[in-house]
Amino acid sequence: MSDNLERNGAPFRDLSEHVGYHYVHPDYYEICREVIRDYAKAVQDYHPFHWDEAAAKKAGHPGLIAPLTFPAAYGIRIQEAMFSALNYIPGPMVQAEQRFIYHRPFYAGDKVRCEVEVTSFRSSLGADITETKNSAFLWDTGEPVLTGWTTLAARTGEVMDDNVARLADDVMMHAKQYDAALKEGAKEAICQESPDRVLWPESAEATPLPPSLAPKFEEVTAGADLPQRSIRVSRGDLINYAGIAADRNPIHWHDKVAGLAGFDTVIAHGMLTMGYGATYLNGWAGDPSAVKKYDVRFVSPVLVPADSAAEIVFSGKIRSLDAATRTGVVALTAVANEKKIFGKALATIQFA
Repeated sequence: MSDNLERNGAPFRDLSEHVGYHYVHPDYYEICREVIRDYAKAVQDYHPFHWDEAAAKKAGHPGLIAPLTFPAAYGIRIQEAMFSALNYIPGPMVQAEQRFIYHRPFYAGDKVRCEVEVTSFRSSLGADITETKNSAFLWDTGEPVLTGWTTLAARTGEVMDDNVARLADDVMMHAKQYDAALKEGAKEAICQESPDRVLWPESAEATPLPPSLAPKFEEVTAGADLPQRSIRVSRGDLINYAGIAADRNPIHWHDKVAGLAGFDTVIAHGMLTMGYGATYLNGWAGDPSAVKKYDVRFVSPVLVPADSAAEIVFSGKIRSLDAATRTGVVALTAVANEKKIFGKALATIQFA
């Protein structure tokens, strides 16, 4: 499939012809310590490695570590840029699944190159289901930082109610100039062999990480339960997270749009609930850098009423252990409004 796409025609709502499209963002995303702290606050994660430089450095890290779901802080920006390059305009969108493999932590001061590939697209039950592979590399060296896969479901095409589209356009933040700049910059961003794109040599060794501060492998048991924890989420939390993650989707803060999209009230962001799950994991493991993989399939939204907070109850179980690698897989359970909000939810932990 050619990357030479016509971007001046009418917007389209079908990516089926563009599976395999590879987008390389033309500029780096710089991670600053205050954004790390803001994101950590948004997901209610107060682990000292996200807040205290001295504590992070004492443990062997060069600076503050970003929370596990921090890629959401730049992910929507990159996603919007790719959709703009493709002239693709989705309808109200929800996240169906997110998978992360962490090659190293994100640190304050990192400059990250972001790449996105459309890996699959299908229409099912009135929704367009898009899966993308999302990669992050250090801008200067090309060292891999993160590989992720995102599945999104959008009401698009003829099944999308015109009332939803019209109201969403009326109430969303209007950023026409920014969107135009994204599209203009994207014209030169789709070439995989950009002259400024530094590739990581296959023979190169990754940045060494300090020893894990998670529990010792000998101290954990397959089948053991993790302590339960509750996290409350209010409309204020949703609005704050929308700002941190640049998520303009009004189903997270506007009752009428949420209703037209088929929900009883506004819903929490999928990545916010996944972030709360990471907060729960960190509270038990004790070391954010010890999480090597984190996968969540979203099966039920968290409904957040206007006049009270919703409560999410997290629990977990050590599903399996691998003595050769001193790792274990933890299965997470999250319940809100008396419904499980996660289907499959697994994390791989590097034990000490």
